[in-house]
Amino acid sequence: MRTASNAVGAASDRSGEQLRRWAVLTCLFASMAFVYSAGNVATGAVFYVAIFRFFGWSRGKTALLTLPGTIAQILCIPLIGSVLDAVNARLVMALGAATAGAALLIASRAHSFSALALSHLLCGVGMVGAGPLACAYVAANWFDSNRGLALGITMAGSALGAAIYNPLAAYLIGRLGWRIGFISLATPMLIIALPILFVVSSRPAQQSAPAAIEPLDAKPGSELLLVLRRPILWILSAANFLIYFGFTGVFLHLVAYQIQLGYSAQRAAFTLGIAAGVAVVGKLFFGTLADRISARRALSFALLIHATSILMLMWSGDPLLLWAFTLVWGLVHTVNLPLIPALVAESLGLRSFGAMSGVVGVFGSIGAAAGPIAVGFIFDRTHSYVVPFNFCAITLAAGSLVVFGCRASAPIAHFAPADSDRAVEGALRKPVRDRL
Repeated sequence: MRTASNAVGAASDRSGEQLRRWAVLTCLFASMAFVYSAGNVATGAVFYVAIFRFFGWSRGKTALLTLPGTIAQILCIPLIGSVLDAVNARLVMALGAATAGAALLIASRAHSFSALALSHLLCGVGMVGAGPLACAYVAANWFDSNRGLALGITMAGSALGAAIYNPLAAYLIGRLGWRIGFISLATPMLIIALPILFVVSSRPAQQSAPAAIEPLDAKPGSELLLVLRRPILWILSAANFLIYFGFTGVFLHLVAYQIQLGYSAQRAAFTLGIAAGVAVVGKLFFGTLADRISARRALSFALLIHATSILMLMWSGDPLLLWAFTLVWGLVHTVNLPLIPALVAESLGLRSFGAMSGVVGVFGSIGAAAGPIAVGFIFDRTHSYVVPFNFCAITLAAGSLVVFGCRASAPIAHFAPADSDRAVEGALRKPVRDRL
């Protein structure tokens, strides 16, 4: 009788745990949709065109608005990555959502470059707190099996948000102005902070943090310093730089490029929305593919398709070819969001995952700022997007090669005291099977 009762209790616990797992995943999806995606739209192509037209700035100067957000991310990503390893993620994410919302409210009242730059800086801080780094950290801890799929579902939120917000923002800007557009994006950010605060947790209650027995002479941060000495971390960082340079270099200027070809701003924003909708399928597909063939192979394949799609863009004066580009580019242009965290976990394990993802993310942020600025200044001198867009395609192809060159590395082993009561600092597990 007691055995049957225990079995029922265990089944009930498993059911409750499964419900909580999906509730957390829903909040992560919503954070990516209503905070990270909205932040990208607010600092992206649709508002970029509206702002340089309103103030009469050059495209290169307007692209410089991305710089404060990048600086904020460079400073905050390593910090928040380390904080996530020590503090419950719900606090980081809720504060990030509130900060991003406040930033867009500031943008809605801006009358100068400096005020918009400040709003971009604060939005960058908020997007780090409630964006891919924190969401990937939580998803990786909650889902041991099917981690690639869970990350794909989480990051699909950004695609769904972009599918809604790009055409909505274009419509509101056209009818009511860009200031109302900023307010419409800020409101959901502030609302979503509450469910994040009450639902999200860094990991399941019964799962302890991946803390190991520390060596008797261990120093704070010694394990992270050991990770920083591993070449694969820097290879992943270089790949992330190339990926974000190529992606954002095209993305920020995509609406302006289509307007140059003769399409309306609303039509250009609509194609961005379609591409974002297709990206939902892309994230789920490549997330599942990563569980089957490894994140390394899946990401390398997606980047080759991404580079090819940009070459297709050069012929998009024909509406049929524009739609072909939209579908192909939409499928792959943001699959790095679930696959980079999966590749970090696959290559280096989950110990110090937040800090390691922070290091990789810093290089992605630098690339995300350098790409749009470089494309903008080249356009100002050549009055053409052909050269900068082709260069972006080359960086994505190079990123594909760098990713494919990554090999699954042995994760950092738990420190353990030796027989002599001295810890063997820097001990590694036996190398894992090469996944070539």
